[in-house]
Amino acid sequence: MGSVLNKAYRKRIQKDDDLIWICQCAETSSEAEIEVSKSQLRATSLEVDFNENGETLVVVTFRAKRFTFKLVPGKEVPLENSWKKIFRNLKNRYYCTYVVGSPHPDAILSIVTNHLRFLFNIPHITAVRFQNPSRDIRELCTPLSSCLFYVSKLFINKPKVTADEMNFVRDNFENLQEILIDTDVPEGFESWILGHRKVTIFSKMKLECMDLSWSRCIQLEIWSKSITAKDINRFISIWMDQGYPRQLQSVVFNDFAGDKNDIIYGIDRRCWDPRTRPRYFPLQSSIGLIKFDCKDGLDVIYPRGELYREIGTIWFGAERNSCVFMVHPKDPVKSYQWYWDLPHNFFGRKINNNQDRNKNLKPSIVDSTVALNK
Repeated sequence: MGSVLNKAYRKRIQKDDDLIWICQCAETSSEAEIEVSKSQLRATSLEVDFNENGETLVVVTFRAKRFTFKLVPGKEVPLENSWKKIFRNLKNRYYCTYVVGSPHPDAILSIVTNHLRFLFNIPHITAVRFQNPSRDIRELCTPLSSCLFYVSKLFINKPKVTADEMNFVRDNFENLQEILIDTDVPEGFESWILGHRKVTIFSKMKLECMDLSWSRCIQLEIWSKSITAKDINRFISIWMDQGYPRQLQSVVFNDFAGDKNDIIYGIDRRCWDPRTRPRYFPLQSSIGLIKFDCKDGLDVIYPRGELYREIGTIWFGAERNSCVFMVHPKDPVKSYQWYWDLPHNFFGRKINNNQDRNKNLKPSIVDSTVALNK
């Protein structure tokens, strides 16, 4: 192949979706590595997985395909003499073994991730998964692999995690936006877990309505009997009264404890009015994109000031105890229109006719409403 990639290889690199082959081209020489980097190829994600078999995997998503690199330590050599070699799996084109010679086994992860980030213009490691049941999280995250501390997504799928491990994660992973928990978490970490933008809980965790109301979640999924129907009822009631949590978009309660009727007991609700909100609610969940049909959902409101109200929908699934609470995107025009369709206005005075309604509405909002109706 030569020390520098020829025109045919450069052209193929721009079109080929085989990331492992591109990496093999880059490792022929330092000049080839620079050429691949200058090709402006972009991978969409880079994940580190400490899997249940004790292996360390690096998974890169490139052109809608996932490529897995199994990291294997080679002979220990000084850092300036470190080397990398890819051995492809002949039965699986998306899998390879990456042997790395480095000063210390813990340095392999940083060497490989930095190399892949350089080649494919990846700004940072996207996610890390802790699934190895026999290794402590503190042992996996050493100073030589400190690149893990800057990830935005964290998945803990090991059977059990200790309080010391959770304290370590809380103190060092400060940039987390999304967290998935599928393990028995010691008590006392509920508020920290719910302090992230997107949270998914598969394991049983003791949660109450105030844990949810004071959370900072935009999107929350609970796939276990971690909360009761009565606590969900109180949570929705608090949202209707105070609007907490402020930034909430959706909460999935799957397999909750109790009866569905306990959720809507005593809640002021109404059927869907097409003038107030869209029929469908798209949700990018942990199992993929779901488009909820809210035609049969029950709408509730939170009076957010004089200008508009927020609309939430309670949706029940057909199978087992599943409920989704969705907060629709704020739309002052439609929400305001729906607000005046109620029997009383914000100050409690009854509105009797259209003339009285138009008198109270601002002209700009009336014009917008008329335009939308047309």
